[in-house]
Amino acid sequence: MTGPPLYLTDTNYGSWVFPMKSKLDKIGAWQDVTGKKRLKEEDKPDDKHLDSNHLGHVSQSLSETEASSGYPIWQLLKHNYAGDDHISKDLALEKFLELQYIDSTANFIAEAQAINHRLVSAKVGLDDQVKTSMLLRKLTSSFQSFRDVISVGCANNTVAIMLNRPEKHAAQNHLNWVSMTDPQHAFLATGKKIYLCPHCKQGFTICSHCDKAGHTEVN
Repeated sequence: MTGPPLYLTDTNYGSWVFPMKSKLDKIGAWQDVTGKKRLKEEDKPDDKHLDSNHLGHVSQSLSETEASSGYPIWQLLKHNYAGDDHISKDLALEKFLELQYIDSTANFIAEAQAINHRLVSAKVGLDDQVKTSMLLRKLTSSFQSFRDVISVGCANNTVAIMLNRPEKHAAQNHLNWVSMTDPQHAFLATGKKIYLCPHCKQGFTICSHCDKAGHTEVN
């Protein structure tokens, strides 16, 4: 069962362009649209098959030479539907700054990858080193050793390469939602002063007098 068709509007260019690129590439038309491949004269579409409104807009905005190439037309429509460049940059940067680690490493990585693509598409002036540094700061304290390794040994990695690493680190260190909470909540306490280790899931007790694990105070 397929979903409803995704129509291009003045607000959904980002989500519309991905399936469009995929479909154009699948039928071998992507290079034609982007201007990397010149159409033969006999392969050019007949004007009568084009939408009259958009044909008029194209003819008024582009020269005859530009109007015969798919790339200038693509750029013209992209400019009309993608919105103002400053708006796109502001929205992409806002999403990046709002990014938080909430429930899982996988979700954080997926969201960070999508936001990074928006930053690149909007041509926001942040290089990979700056974005990597900001993303590392968004990870919780449980990733401190990971942050140190990346900052010292992999500072020049791209964002894409860096985002391939946190999930492996989380799996190797048995990190989960419990261990991602604030330091003061690193252990879950039960009503009987038995604490649950977030790593091995084993229960243990802590003496309220000497603060050592393994026993409780004498009643």
